[in-house]
Amino acid sequence: MGTKNIEFAGRLARSCIEHDSDIRELIGATATNWRPERLARMDGLILRLALAEMLYLDDAPARVTIHEAIELSKVYGGDKSHAFVNGVLDTIARQRGIKI
Repeated sequence: MGTKNIEFAGRLARSCIEHDSDIRELIGATATNWRPERLARMDGLILRLALAEMLYLDDAPARVTIHEAIELSKVYGGDKSHAFVNGVLDTIARQRGIKI
């Protein structure tokens, strides 16, 4: 892993930690049909990473962040995880006026 990737991973991790309660609240407010305890752990982690990147870092366009999150959810999530992750991230981006 290159130095730039390590630096990015550190900034992303710090952003997830620093904004954890805001991100969790945002997910809860957007995924209204899902109680937090029903949300699959991996889906929640993917959403938190993507939202930290999309809302607090300027490294990639939102559409790239969303695409990467969907791909992660296809590999590591359940059968319908990718649709759920896409729906939550797309809704938040539109609500926040983030260009996709």
